[in-house]
Amino acid sequence: MRLKCSKISASLIKPRLKDIKQTLKEHKNLYTYGMIFCLFFTFQALLNYVPFELAQILGAHSGAKTGALYAGYALGGALGSFLLGFVYNYLGWIAFLCFLGVVCAFSLAFAIMLAKTRVYGVRNEN
Repeated sequence: MRLKCSKISASLIKPRLKDIKQTLKEHKNLYTYGMIFCLFFTFQALLNYVPFELAQILGAHSGAKTGALYAGYALGGALGSFLLGFVYNYLGWIAFLCFLGVVCAFSLAFAIMLAKTRVYGVRNEN
């Protein structure tokens, strides 16, 4: 199968081991693929662990709650990717960095707020 898009042409074939080795010999490619592997591996491990932890903390936990949790992850990822692209393309590099700083600060404040409530099952009495 051949795909054509104006001046770009690509062929969808199964890569040979030699091709994979040649691609990974470039350190930039090896670093990029390694980061992507670690990111997906960690994210998948978290998604597999969270339902069991929620069942232990909250007691009666249903599959619908787990599904809502996964839908929240997917929605956050989709909105985040579109929103970050918009901020970077239309507002510039400095605004992009400021926006990331605000998002990180808000996320940290929200996590601290949740840690001080009964959401995680342990109430901090201090």
